[in-house]
Amino acid sequence: MRLFLALECPGFDSGPLERELGAKPAGSYHVTLAFLGERPDAAAVAEAAAPACAGRLPLALEYRGLGAFHSPKAARVAWVGVHGAGLAELAQALRFATGSQDRPFVGHVTLARFRPPRDVRKLVLRYGHRDCGSGSVERVTLFRSTLQRGGALHEPLFHIDGKGRAGAITV
Repeated sequence: MRLFLALECPGFDSGPLERELGAKPAGSYHVTLAFLGERPDAAAVAEAAAPACAGRLPLALEYRGLGAFHSPKAARVAWVGVHGAGLAELAQALRFATGSQDRPFVGHVTLARFRPPRDVRKLVLRYGHRDCGSGSVERVTLFRSTLQRGGALHEPLFHIDGKGRAGAITV
C-alpha cells in the first residue's frame, strides 16, 4: 500500500485562497513529513516511526504565505507555508526511522494541484504573506494514499503520540 506520515492541520484557515485556487475541500489538509511509497505492512511502519515521535510532540504550528512548486509562473502545486520549532527535526527523524528517500523537507500544506501548470504569480504577490492561522498538533498520522481519477484519497491508519505510542485507527 502507498503510505505517508503527516500532521493534521488544527487551526488552518485558507480563507479566500480555496475559492481562487479551486482548492480541495476543507478537512483534507495535512503537512506531509515523510512520503514512504509502497510498503507491505502499515503496522510495521507505525512501529518503526513511533520512537522518532517520542518527546517531539506537541508542536505549535503557524500557517502563512502562499507559494508554488515548481515556480509561480508554471505552478503544479499551490501551497501555504508551515512553520514551527521542531517541525523539520521531526520530519528528519521520521524519514531516518522509516528509510524514506523523500525530497528535502519543505513545511507546507498543499492547497491545489494544477494540470496543466498554472500561472499563479498574481496570487503569490497578493497572498505571499497571508496569515492562515495557527494551532498545536499532538500526533503524527500514518495515511494510506489511494490514487483515483479526481486525485488521491487519504485514509488515516495509525496515530502516533508524543510518547512514541502508535495506535491503529478503528472506524
